[in-house]
Amino acid sequence: MFLAGAVRPSYCWSADEPYATYEKALRRAFRTEIDTADPDVNHIAALAEGALPESPLPDGPAPEEATEASLDRAFAAAESAAAQHVTRRRGRLDRAAAAWGGLTGRTREQMLSEEEQSLLAAAELVAPEWQHAPEESAASPFSDDAGPPLDAGIFTAPRDTCDCRSLTTHMPTSRAGRHDILDAVCFCQLDRARAIGGAVCSMLTPLRDAALAAPDDPFPQAAMALCSRTVFRLLLRHGPQLSLQRPESIVPLTLFFLQDCRWLRYGATLLMQLAFWRMPAAEGDTARVAAVFRALDEELPRPRTLRSQGGTGLLLSLDGILHSARLLGVPGPANKPHPATS
Repeated sequence: MFLAGAVRPSYCWSADEPYATYEKALRRAFRTEIDTADPDVNHIAALAEGALPESPLPDGPAPEEATEASLDRAFAAAESAAAQHVTRRRGRLDRAAAAWGGLTGRTREQMLSEEEQSLLAAAELVAPEWQHAPEESAASPFSDDAGPPLDAGIFTAPRDTCDCRSLTTHMPTSRAGRHDILDAVCFCQLDRARAIGGAVCSMLTPLRDAALAAPDDPFPQAAMALCSRTVFRLLLRHGPQLSLQRPESIVPLTLFFLQDCRWLRYGATLLMQLAFWRMPAAEGDTARVAAVFRALDEELPRPRTLRSQGGTGLLLSLDGILHSARLLGVPGPANKPHPATS
């Protein structure tokens, strides 16, 4: 229901009992998924958390020796998990993404090292080679040879007055960080991140596969050229981030897009650009594009669509465009809030 936007808020902190019950159940589902969804990260974090015993055993190792042993096991677990993550398909996608963006291709050893560092960072273990300055954004760094962006506004969008890093003092992708982000935001913010982040990730995988299968098709090739020059080029190197057959996969995506408000602006700009290319009759007028999707939203029977084949993906894409229009300040009826639905 959440993935497809079946229950949408007209305003936050509603005291209506059915709505409050739905939000409570949703947050409980989020917490369960956070605690169980990423076994590699959770396993590595558990090894690190148990590094220092509460009280040294008389015949056991000294506390510093126990700490050293647990950290060694945590680093070994990260190395093993990284080796499993880097598959032949990952290598093929990495080469394709590098070609689209004019990037330098990575060797398997480089991919393994970066995957290991990501796992250690998500588990809040800092590897010696993982230099993460305090003033840096939580988002991953990008190569200097990425080329100029096709839409400079994606990179230069203001941060408004949001201090996103205040949502958590932990690594945002860690279990503790995800819990902090979930507790810090209202349902309206969860719904917006679900719509924009989910729509972006549900579109990127089929567009990438279409570009690989049809090198002469201009639309997927243009989409890959755009994505490869934005922050989303990281997603082109990986497998699918969202599965409509596994609704729980929306949980880490929603929380990831909330860690920095610029991710939502990047996603909104990307979705609107793709909509322009799909609707040439709009002649680049954002208001006309948004008006078409608003009219579709008003006429589309959501309960029936949700039960139909492909209905979940359709509703997610529709909400992604509508939320993007509101976030980017597109004039017209698209900025009106959703009507409350039961």
